[in-house]
Amino acid sequence: MDYLVSVPLHKNYFAMEDTKVIRKTAAKYLNQLDKIGILSKQRIWKDNYCINTDLFMLLQNIGKFS
Repeated sequence: MDYLVSVPLHKNYFAMEDTKVIRKTAAKYLNQLDKIGILSKQRIWKDNYCINTDLFMLLQNIGKFS
């Protein structure tokens, strides 16, 4: 899934669009990725987001390498 390595923040809706699956299946995929440590699931207000912490840290530190 290109989506996983292109943006650090993931939501069910966008995973559904990228994989062409229903909401329940997209949520299952994201939950499994959270379970094995690829994503970190966070509840923000009423929505669940999955954060690709490795990618987030890489993007956050990009200016420090110059």
